[in-house]
Amino acid sequence: MKAMIRKNNFCFLIFLYVQLFSLSSQNLLPFSSHGKIGYIDENGVVIIQPQFLKGNKFNENMAEIGNRTDTGAIEKFGYINKKGDIVIPLQFDAAKKFESGLARVKKGDKWGMIDFEGNVVIPFSYNDIFPFNEGLALSWNSGNFGYIDIDNTIRIPHTLNGGGFFNEGLAKAKKGKTWGFINTDGEFTILPTFEKVSDFHNKVAFVRVDKKWGLLNKNGEYVIIPTFDKVESFSDSIAAVKVNKKWGYINTSGKWIIEAVYDNAKEYSEELFCVKQKDKWGYINAQYNTVIPFIFENAGKLINNRARVKNNGLWGLIDNRGNYIIKPEYDKLNRITETVFLAEIDKIFYKKIYYINSIGKIIFQPVQ
Repeated sequence: MKAMIRKNNFCFLIFLYVQLFSLSSQNLLPFSSHGKIGYIDENGVVIIQPQFLKGNKFNENMAEIGNRTDTGAIEKFGYINKKGDIVIPLQFDAAKKFESGLARVKKGDKWGMIDFEGNVVIPFSYNDIFPFNEGLALSWNSGNFGYIDIDNTIRIPHTLNGGGFFNEGLAKAKKGKTWGFINTDGEFTILPTFEKVSDFHNKVAFVRVDKKWGLLNKNGEYVIIPTFDKVESFSDSIAAVKVNKKWGYINTSGKWIIEAVYDNAKEYSEELFCVKQKDKWGYINAQYNTVIPFIFENAGKLINNRARVKNNGLWGLIDNRGNYIIKPEYDKLNRITETVFLAEIDKIFYKKIYYINSIGKIIFQPVQ
């Protein structure tokens, strides 16, 4: 009998673990119905009934939500888990998503950070604060920027006029009206002499001088002197750049991957380049071969072999061969996860919202 009880208890614990693991691994998505926010899973099943005035996507198994207080006068924010339980009470005037175990929250006019238990890790003493990266967080006080560590020790004094995330040991920083790069000790390893700069990516960063962009290495040496009129961020070490009214692509060594011969270009992804010529968008490969014809009014980069495209003023979805997964019939079509899209038909007298998966199936339509 005791052996049977132990076996049943063990089976129950395994079942409970599987259920909890399944719940935590689900990607829950917010939806709005009758002015309230609830959550569905990626199959369109309602997991948390609509009950919040505001609600954002889950991150690290927590989502920030907002509701009125009992008096109905003030809106406060807290956090729920994937069962819909309020695990951090609604007590904040603003709240951001959890990142690396911490969330930025606001009380009054000051920001701080809390952990998963709601414990205050960084006190409410900053006019603004940003997520930690490489051990330091950018913070703003009295009109100036500096950096703190996880113990709330000021590592770089609040004497900067602008700043960015640390990446590859360096962060962009502004002194006066110009930008340079600092190390984690706050020293300018690349002096602030630039109009604008990007973050470092694979040991290089874009910098702008006299309204032209160039490419700089971590020693402050030019890989490409300022030549470009516009630049986009690197993706897989390839970036779209504009020169002499035409767009092409370079790598982090400054070598042309695609010559600047196109009228416009989007971010490189999944071995295809989304480019525009003669007022139409299409997709080419690194050999300049057309993979998807130039037939679209607008188009976006591929993610998981899916790209949004626009024709006749409406949005649809194609695969990496140009086949329609969702025909262009929506006024809006936005990706909300890697596999789910939010589609809208927005007309003068009515509005319809659909959640559609990456094979084109409508999985959910909230009641408005």
